Amino acid sequence: ADFRERYPMDDRAFAVLERTSSGVQNTVLADFRPRREGESDYSALVMAFIRSIEARAGSTIDRGRGGRGTYRRDDDDGSRSCSESGGLDDRH
Repeated sequence: ADFRERYPMDDRAFAVLERTSSGVQNTVLADFRPRREGESDYSALVMAFIRSIEARAGSTIDRGRGGRGTYRRDDDDGSRSCSESGGLDDRH
């Protein structure tokens, strides 16, 4: 199954995921496992997970044209993770 189809996210979150390093992308695809499946929007959780991976690696999110690239959700502790593998090429 397609990562974006399984974990819907807005275009901004997907664009950030596309611009991260291949190592971060692979970690997201392999390790993102939200507590609840079937939500309509995983944007905040994906962004928090990317931030946590990049913080551990010491890199930063490419937010593009001055955007902040931040998402917040009250129940988001940033520790979620997805069990998929593969690249993002066909993720639209």
